[in-house]
Amino acid sequence: MKHTLLLSILLAACTGMASAQNKADKSKGRFYFKEGETQEHPNLPPPKIALDTFWFENIGNAPIVITYVTPSSKFISADWTHEAVRPEQRGFISYIVKTSQHSGPYKEDLFIQSNAVSTPGETTYRLHVTGSVGTGGAATKTVKKKKAVKKVAPKPVAAPMPTPASHPDIVPLAK
Repeated sequence: MKHTLLLSILLAACTGMASAQNKADKSKGRFYFKEGETQEHPNLPPPKIALDTFWFENIGNAPIVITYVTPSSKFISADWTHEAVRPEQRGFISYIVKTSQHSGPYKEDLFIQSNAVSTPGETTYRLHVTGSVGTGGAATKTVKKKKAVKKVAPKPVAAPMPTPASHPDIVPLAK
């Protein structure tokens, strides 16, 4: 009898906690990535800078505020919607892949820190960026070295820093 009473109290407490958790989750913002949480970029040409964007919709009942987006390496940089994304509105997470700093296959993550509902036990939301730079995993071509001819190089001239308007390899992030 005592065991039955104790078991029913424990069951009621667990059900109440689960119900409270569901109500708390419903009162928060929720990410929805229509195109998925992984983007693939096979055969990116070096030394370009590739720009792409994850678009999301807030399908929750409260605005989403993204605090920070952390890339898993220096090979990728990120930008994001800095204003609150209200329910049923869209936001973005843009990233650039710096192909001059990497060659071959890559698999990187973007960690989103926000007030949105995430996987239980997690404090961040994770997006995936995969692909390859250069050959795409194919065998590389072997080139025979020629004998070097000594040439005198001209003295370097100080040049201004390239800007997105003056340099075709730089693509600005959307703001």
